[in-house]
Amino acid sequence: MSTTGFTKEEETMGTTLVAVESAEGVVLATDSRTSSGSFIGSRITNKINPICDNVVALRSGVTSDSQAILDIMKYYAEAHSMFDEEPILVYNVAQYSRKFAYNYRDQMSFSLIVAGYDEKEKGQIYACTLGGYTLRQKVYLAGSGSTYIYGYIDQNWKDGMTNKEAEELVTNAVTLAKHRDAQSGGVTNLSIVDKNGIQMKIIRPDLP
Repeated sequence: MSTTGFTKEEETMGTTLVAVESAEGVVLATDSRTSSGSFIGSRITNKINPICDNVVALRSGVTSDSQAILDIMKYYAEAHSMFDEEPILVYNVAQYSRKFAYNYRDQMSFSLIVAGYDEKEKGQIYACTLGGYTLRQKVYLAGSGSTYIYGYIDQNWKDGMTNKEAEELVTNAVTLAKHRDAQSGGVTNLSIVDKNGIQMKIIRPDLP
């Protein structure tokens, strides 16, 4: 508690994160709201963060914690590129984030979705939860808004979707979550990662 008698809530991202493997790579979407308790700190936070040319990370939890680990992951990927001409494997980035999350599990509060494309395994999605548990998934939802869209994803997702089909799926899912979840809002940030690299889009049907 501060000397004024008031407590300061950490800035968190009660959020909606959606990631889907497609036939061509991975397609990801998030909302853009950052909040501190009931206070909305930002409506335009980009929660899709490029790690290198073929890997991105989606973040949730305490904002400062997730930003810190992203900086370290970028450094790791950059160091790899200095000694190896081949693009870093998505799996290796995910395992590095897992080790960091485990080592600092009592000091930091965040979760990540590490996603990307490499020639060995093509499109991949790895969920790295609080505490360091990491698992590859074809579809993964996270954040407070995910509760409201599991049914929609279960009904509409299918294996082997094209990028265009997956883009429509994740965009609709995030839009639905923003209408129901008080902690999700703002624009929809979209990313496609495939053999052509990382593409980023901003979709603004509304700005709740």
